[in-house]
This record gives sequence, C-alpha cells and structure tokens, in this order.
Amino acid sequence: MLEQLASRALNSGQRKVHVRRDGDGRIVRADGEVGEGQEHDSVDAASGSALLRFSTSRDPATIAAFLRTRVYRPESLVWLEGYQALLRRREGNGITGLYAIPYDTEVQVGATKSFPLGRWVHQQRKALRAGELEPRR
Repeated sequence: MLEQLASRALNSGQRKVHVRRDGDGRIVRADGEVGEGQEHDSVDAASGSALLRFSTSRDPATIAAFLRTRVYRPESLVWLEGYQALLRRREGNGITGLYAIPYDTEVQVGATKSFPLGRWVHQQRKALRAGELEPRR
C-alpha cells in the first residue's frame, strides 16, 4: 500500500499547491486569501510570543507555514521532550538526587529517534548559571 501511495503512476503526477506568495511576498493560501487571523500587521503580536525568537522580525504567516510543515520546532516542545527524557532516565536508573549525566549521552525517544540528553542537560545548566532559565523550568 505504501508503494501505491508513493507511486506517481497512480496519481496525476502533479502536487497540489497549498501556499503561494502574493505581490508583497506574504504567504497566502492557494486561493489567494491571507490565512485566517494572520494579517501582515500582526507582527507586533507575534513578536511578543516566546514560542519562537528571531534576531529580526518575521512575517507570522511565514512562521505558521514553517510550523505546519515542521521545519521549525517550538522551543517549548523541545524543552518538554528533553525534560520528559530526563525524568524517564532518572526513573529507569533509580536516581533520586543530583546526578551528573555525561555530555554524549543519548536516549531513545519513541521507537526510532534518539535524543541528545547529555547536551540538553548541559544547555539547561548553562542557562541556569547565566540566569537565563525561566523560573517555571
């Protein structure tokens, strides 16, 4: 069945266009309308969000398109994945207090994906020392 889905002989061979750019360079849907609730003037609203941070302002529609295609992963999801991996490792090894995790440690997340837990812990400790780690974390 997977081969049938991937085969171009079983479909028209043309891909459906979901996103296009208008004359101003903004991303719009294929029908030419700006995405729902995503107007060009809402850059200020998006810049206040802590979901993604950029050195320069970005068009919210562009960011939304990248998030939908999973090119960008929000920082909060990466942090949560790391925290859950740390909790699983601590529980699996019976660790209750402070514990040094080697920098090159990787753990399985899901069936096939490995997560760089040692690097994640190092980044969190570095952010804590610099005073950049959010209090809720």
